Amino acid sequence: MNMRMHALVIEDEALIGMFIGDLLEEIGFDTVSLATTKAEAIESARISPPDFIASDIRLPDGTGVDAVREIAGSLGKTPVVYVTGNPDEAPKPYSIVCEKPVSDTALREAVERALREASRSLPN
Repeated sequence: MNMRMHALVIEDEALIGMFIGDLLEEIGFDTVSLATTKAEAIESARISPPDFIASDIRLPDGTGVDAVREIAGSLGKTPVVYVTGNPDEAPKPYSIVCEKPVSDTALREAVERALREASRSLPN
């Protein structure tokens, strides 16, 4: 990546959130924000609009799906990968999902796929 990129990780389990954040920095994201609730995620995205979101589905105050929808409503389409133990709860049919426990290889491939798909949908 040759431009500054910011990622938002929505995950209520601290160790998993840090694992995802570290991997995103390895991939090339310059900054990563971590949010543990839907409300924190929405506020974080308002302050620092993300270029990419990795989100759990079940959160203490709602769902990552609802947080992503609300963020997308104000920012527009943002590439998303759901990292979850509940893959059947991901929005269908176009979601990219990594089932927990997730390996760094599977997560890296999912992130790269989401970014590729998003870049294809940009206007020329």
